[in-house]
Amino acid sequence: MDNDTTLHKLVVLYADVSGSTRIYETYGDAIARRDIHTCLDRLRDVAAQYDGRVLKTIGDEVECVFPTPQRAAPAACAMHEALREASAAGVFETGAIRVKIGWHYGAVEWREHNIVGATPSIAQQIIGLAKPEEILASGEAVAMLPAALSDDAQLMDTVESCANGAPLEIYKLPWEDDEDVTQYRVPAASATASTMRLCLSHQGETRYLDENERHCSIGRVDGNDIVTGDRFTSRQHADISCRHGRFYIVDHSINGTLMTTGSGIHKHLHNEEGILEGEGVLVFGDAASANPAVRVAYRCE
Repeated sequence: MDNDTTLHKLVVLYADVSGSTRIYETYGDAIARRDIHTCLDRLRDVAAQYDGRVLKTIGDEVECVFPTPQRAAPAACAMHEALREASAAGVFETGAIRVKIGWHYGAVEWREHNIVGATPSIAQQIIGLAKPEEILASGEAVAMLPAALSDDAQLMDTVESCANGAPLEIYKLPWEDDEDVTQYRVPAASATASTMRLCLSHQGETRYLDENERHCSIGRVDGNDIVTGDRFTSRQHADISCRHGRFYIVDHSINGTLMTTGSGIHKHLHNEEGILEGEGVLVFGDAASANPAVRVAYRCE
């Protein structure tokens, strides 16, 4: 990442090891460091499984980014599950290791390899309120989740945002199975697979996405897989990816993306995610444009 200061919307998620001071005091630096390093590696692996990545570690905490709340919510649950399973299997010499998680969805500004702005600050504020094995998220983040992921979210508190002083709603997201709570899960590929290849056609050129070639970026600058070359298209406008046998488009832009299906149904995506099924046309930036540079035809095969 260069010095691009373009604003994009992302999830910023922090996961912090609980009781790390006690671990160091009880087991000594060498053992504590080794176990916490193993713990953070597990979190890194889980983030990658949900299209996220760890930007940096801050002591015993990881800073992660995800393209959408729909990916961050199950990733947070999977992080707790992975550590619980590792602890039960005796992976950690120090015994059970737990984390607390806090996240927020909003605009971020890149400065080299770091993100700055209100979003990471708010995410840090949220994790400061979390308890071990809790997942807390902002109201803005929860509002972007589909009902299947947000119905069981519990409003815990409303505080003053550290970014602008506005009311900040804090929600708790459940992740354990019990009688009253539904755990977030992403279905296995065999349960959701409906398509194995996506054909993308742009100005006479065709590219395919499948289980091997899983990602395509679209934007107006060189370096994207599909370059639109139009002033209404953002530099990094959107991403298309293959996950669990289906194809998803995530819009990161200022002007949005118009998705028109073969049956004539229109959907305007703006900093949100959609599913590509059947066939249709994507228009990046200017929904009314007939410019072929901003139009990509898609077909699921």
